[in-house]
Amino acid sequence: MPNGFHGSREEWARMEMPFLKIDAQLAEFALESGFSLTKNYHGWPERSLVSTEGNLHRLIQIYLENEEKLTLNLWICVSEDRGNERFWKKHTLRKDVPAKEIENDLSTLLKEALEIARSWTSGDLKFATKIKRHP
Repeated sequence: MPNGFHGSREEWARMEMPFLKIDAQLAEFALESGFSLTKNYHGWPERSLVSTEGNLHRLIQIYLENEEKLTLNLWICVSEDRGNERFWKKHTLRKDVPAKEIENDLSTLLKEALEIARSWTSGDLKFATKIKRHP
């Protein structure tokens, strides 16, 4: 995912439109599931459902894959920081699919993603990277 958008307001509106169509359903899901909903991380069209339980951070994210075709990805990630190391497990439920496909199947996709995210435990996670702590 690019780090920020640098185009026109009209182009941003076009790229964010698929997300605006699902915002209400995402907000309802977040409320029901105990996740928080964030939007447009790093200035890129996306929606993230985030939850922290103990040391485990769960993420269900839908983001713009292709700005010309308006295709989306939906992925799940569970991570845990252990000292100066991050461990994670991730899975992409949908990759480079038309936004309408996500919109039409959103309820089913969110339930599936939540089930997967909640099924992963600390023992399922693999080393991802070293973490640099800033003083």
